[in-house]
Amino acid sequence: MEGHLVPVGGVDQVSGRDGRAELREIFERAMRGSGRTGAGLTADLLDRVRSAVGVLHYWTSGRTREGTPDRVPPRIDESRVDELDEAWIPVRTPDGPGVLVWDNSD
Repeated sequence: MEGHLVPVGGVDQVSGRDGRAELREIFERAMRGSGRTGAGLTADLLDRVRSAVGVLHYWTSGRTREGTPDRVPPRIDESRVDELDEAWIPVRTPDGPGVLVWDNSD
């Protein structure tokens, strides 16, 4: 696999939501820390994952007219949603496909 590391922010300055904390809540508590093989990824939990990913901040490689990077949320790659698991979320960004990962106790 090739790629590059792109740091993403977790706390949305407008809503105050912490996307990373929400993802941990979903996978570690609601799904009991066992990912898709445990409690299962229900439609409701998948919607919660989509919402949490949507508040993360991804800084694109493109630039605005002012010369600053564009800040956009990544989106779940719906064509690869079957790969989604704890600490591994396939996403789409303006720069192309990617995988959202974070530290995990496993």
